[in-house]
Amino acid sequence: MATLLLFREPENRIVAKSEQHNYISSQYCREVAPTRGRESAELHVQPQRNSHAFQNLNKGEVVVFMQIEGDFVKVRLNNGTQGWVVWNQIKPCTISSNN
Repeated sequence: MATLLLFREPENRIVAKSEQHNYISSQYCREVAPTRGRESAELHVQPQRNSHAFQNLNKGEVVVFMQIEGDFVKVRLNNGTQGWVVWNQIKPCTISSNN
């Protein structure tokens, strides 16, 4: 599996780089977009609201979509960490190629 790095450039463009390609399909890219005026969303161990939240994801942080289960979406962070976030706490992002 190739390492994938997602980052935000100064122009606020989101760029994905991997060892094999310099892009990732926008269908897999998600941006953390907490609701109700919050600045972070919780990353859970299991796809359940009462499961342990082990990390906060900051507003605007970029993650990779992996799968859906009920009201939760499994995501992967740049460092390889995986967890579950409530579906309405993330939104699709636009990816630009970095040549």
